[in-house]
Formats: sequence, C-alpha cells, structure tokens
Amino acid sequence: LFRSPDGADVYSFEEEDAVLDPHIAKHLAHFGIDMLQMNKTENCVVDNMGLPRISEWEVIQESGMKLKPMYGPGYTGIKNLSNSCYISTVMQIVFSIPEFQRAYVGNLPRIFDYSPLDPTQDFNTQMSKLGHGLLSGQFSKPPVKSDLIEQVMKEEEHKPLPRGINIRMFKNLVSNGHPEFASKRQQDALEFLMHLITLVERNSIGIGTDNPSDVFRFLVEERTQCCQSRKVRYTQRVDYVMQLPVALEAATNRDELIAQEQKRKK
Repeated sequence: LFRSPDGADVYSFEEEDAVLDPHIAKHLAHFGIDMLQMNKTENCVVDNMGLPRISEWEVIQESGMKLKPMYGPGYTGIKNLSNSCYISTVMQIVFSIPEFQRAYVGNLPRIFDYSPLDPTQDFNTQMSKLGHGLLSGQFSKPPVKSDLIEQVMKEEEHKPLPRGINIRMFKNLVSNGHPEFASKRQQDALEFLMHLITLVERNSIGIGTDNPSDVFRFLVEERTQCCQSRKVRYTQRVDYVMQLPVALEAATNRDELIAQEQKRKK
C-alpha cells in the first residue's frame, strides 16, 4: 500500500496489478484502520520520494500495535502452506458454525472408531481432526515459564512463537484430483467452499448425523414472464450462495470498469 494525495496504490487480485484506490481511507476505516495514524517505522520500506511504504504483511500483522496474545479453545490458527490462506479462511469460518462443530468435533470418537485402515484418505476423519485442532485449545497454549526464563537469560525480547496447526494432510486429501486446488497457486475462497460442500454431502452418511452443509442450503424461486402473452412461469432451484449484484450505473468508477471489462475480453 502506497499513499499519495490522490489515494493509494493497492494490489488487485482480479487485475493482477496495482490499482489506485481514491477512497482508501474510507475502505480502511471499515476494518478499523485509521489511515491518518499510520506512521513510519523501522520496518517500513522507503521509496525514492522518501515516503514510507507500509507492506501488506505489516498491515495484516497490525505492525506497530501492542497486541495481547490469546490462547485457548477457538484461538488456534492455521499455518500457511504457500498460498493456502483461502483454505484456512474457509475452514476457520466453517468450524465456527455449530452444525459443523457438532457433526465433526462432537462425533469425533465415533468417526475415529469407524475410520478406515488408512485415515489419511478418509474425509470425515480429516475433518474431525482439523475441527478438533481448531476448537480444542490443545494447540493454543501460552509459553511455559522455562521458555520465558531462557529468553530472559539470553536477553532476548519476548516474542510469542508462531503457533498453529498444519493442514497439509487435509489439503492433500481435499485437493486430490482437482486441477486448481492441487496446485500451489492462490485460489478463490468461494470456489473452495463449494468444493468443500460437495465433499461434505458426499461423505455425510458416515458421520452419523444430519448433513451439516444443509445450513447453507436455501431455495431460490425465479419468475419469468412472457412479454407477449403476459403468462408467468415459476421455477425453483437449490443454492448455497446468495449473490448481491451491484448495478454498473451505481459505480463511481463506471468508465474504469467498462475499460477493464473490454480489456479482459480482448
């Protein structure tokens, strides 16, 4: 992120390039970030104009702020496996839903008892294992006194060790055979969520409870009317994602959007 009087350069994943955001202050305020309070630190990269450039990693880590480490059930993170943040995001949200907690963590003993000889290839076993790791708190514990004493003796500044669970086994299973998720490229979180729901529905019989992905299901009714006869037809379909289209006319940068769409079609 690079600030200027006209806004700030931000990286656009869709365009795969830096773009100018003239409303950056408003957008950052939505996430509780006061752009005017951002000051230069030792870790900032300075450009040719002498102005600090705050890296994306510093923004994510809330660099310069004193944060209190949180430990215990529900405060376990997931280690990044190179562009795997889309999986981490989806799985942490999924296991915040009570239906998934009951299905996989509540039924963990039963799922483990009936797991096959090779649990690495069993979806329900890996889901239970991941859910238990995120929610149990066993992998989110404060450092023991011996570690703190060792740091003091070495005159090192106390910095909590980065903790989290490794999801490599889970990723290998759910991405097996998928041309995109099996790669190490960044992927769309929504596409992975739909892929996960398919796997949950396919393996829901083995967990002994109702299909937890039903919490996402809703019925969409579409109304079609003939312009000549004025007759109406209603159709229904099941969906999992509610789309909220934004009218192009309402966009403040309509000309730029049209130009980008034309560029994409070429």
